[in-house]
Amino acid sequence: MLQRAYYLRSAINQFINEYGDDGDRATRKIKEKLLRCQVTAEEWNQIALLLKILHPFKATSAKLQSTTRPRIDQVFWSYEILFNNMESIQTKLRRARSDPWSKLLLPALDKMWDKLQSYYSNTDKPFVYPDAVMLEPNGKLVLFDQPTLAPYKDQYKADFRNRFEEDYATSAQSSEGNEISRKRKVRDEDADIDYDDDDYFKALARAKESIPQHNEVDTYLDSPPLAAVGGKKPCLPWWKSSSKLLPGLARMLRDTHAVPATGAGVERQFSKSGKVANFTRARLNHKTITESMLYKDMLFRHGELARAQRYADDDDDSTDDEDEDDFDMEWEPEMECVQQLFENGLGEDQ
Repeated sequence: MLQRAYYLRSAINQFINEYGDDGDRATRKIKEKLLRCQVTAEEWNQIALLLKILHPFKATSAKLQSTTRPRIDQVFWSYEILFNNMESIQTKLRRARSDPWSKLLLPALDKMWDKLQSYYSNTDKPFVYPDAVMLEPNGKLVLFDQPTLAPYKDQYKADFRNRFEEDYATSAQSSEGNEISRKRKVRDEDADIDYDDDDYFKALARAKESIPQHNEVDTYLDSPPLAAVGGKKPCLPWWKSSSKLLPGLARMLRDTHAVPATGAGVERQFSKSGKVANFTRARLNHKTITESMLYKDMLFRHGELARAQRYADDDDDSTDDEDEDDFDMEWEPEMECVQQLFENGLGEDQ
């Protein structure tokens, strides 16, 4: 609501100033009430400051709740962005201690920091968050080079390697070994060779064991991230093309990125089922409900649903409310104005 009000502040002020200039006595009384409730320029600046604080939380929530691609690798990045934003605002507010508004906001920001820190502390036990960050080929270990996460980098990396070796390296090596043994069996059946000299082959086996085994984790992490070499690519297509080179890590990625970042996707499915099985369709079979939801998702993924919706909107003469996504696109330039007001209004004390 604050976002829309600030976006329409010029229209709101114009409406209040021009309302009832030539009206009767009742209209003038209404205007007097509106003038008493009119937002002053200082209060608009305070609203801009509140939006500066709250807008990153809204943007982060919208990103993590999206289900068009896996978002579990964005959780640590989101915490880092939110903490940096709050720390920057706290620093500027402390420099402007003479401002009464700053004195009121600082305790609230401290409470926000404590609450966010309590949520962040819950990410220590689930290993899926650091693993997802490292399995993102565009960044890999870049996030853990930041000052706030640098002390945990070695531990996260070691745990990542241990989980790979325990759960994924064995299966990858066994599948590779089975393929080699099948090829070797075919060659042995076709070849007419007498293997009487076992010592020679034993020596080759001992030499092979002395060579360090190929480790997918080291191969992957030692290479520079894609963003650093100017070759940024979407995560899932990159792993699809690299699955033959890194089969164990590819399986680890499938298990890790199957974890949703939030429960918003599940909640949306419940909402969709409620719209399909409403009180006018109380006797629908559960299989029919499931197939209807799957069919709608298929249409949405192929763009058919969007085209059908556009045709329906063209035939409908009624005016709907403003679309939230379109409004956010229009709101982005306004954030630059909010940033400018924030910088000018909270400078250092003279």
